[in-house]
Amino acid sequence: MSSFSEFIKTFELRSNRLKGKFLPISENIRKKRHNYKVKSIYSLEDELKDRFYLIKFINPENKPKYLYFISFILAYQSSDLLGFIARDLVKRANILLTQYPIKTKQFRLSLICLKEIKNKENFFKTKNIIKELYIEFKHKLIKISEMTN
Repeated sequence: MSSFSEFIKTFELRSNRLKGKFLPISENIRKKRHNYKVKSIYSLEDELKDRFYLIKFINPENKPKYLYFISFILAYQSSDLLGFIARDLVKRANILLTQYPIKTKQFRLSLICLKEIKNKENFFKTKNIIKELYIEFKHKLIKISEMTN
């Protein structure tokens, strides 16, 4: 067993697994649409409570069997304006930005960013990059609200 799979297993055991059925996420790869079915979602412990999640997808290409993404909720209720503000930030960091209902009992689309993780070092590096993006995103929102007042 590789160290990355052991690392993921410890996260799965320590973290809270969200209950319910989750919608798949689709992505266009080489002009072909791929649907990634969500196997499970785990809430990650962090000082930013209820924002970081580990999402386990079933890989449609079967090698490896599962894909792991770290996700972060930028906004609990997404809008076009918030998506527009966040788009430039995530492009620079090569992170996917999408609207997705992580909490299935709430009928809201959250604005989340996703990044695939393939090793342990990549996980912590991505988590820090996303935290920095969130701080930058908040500063942009504060500037906009100050300009409107």
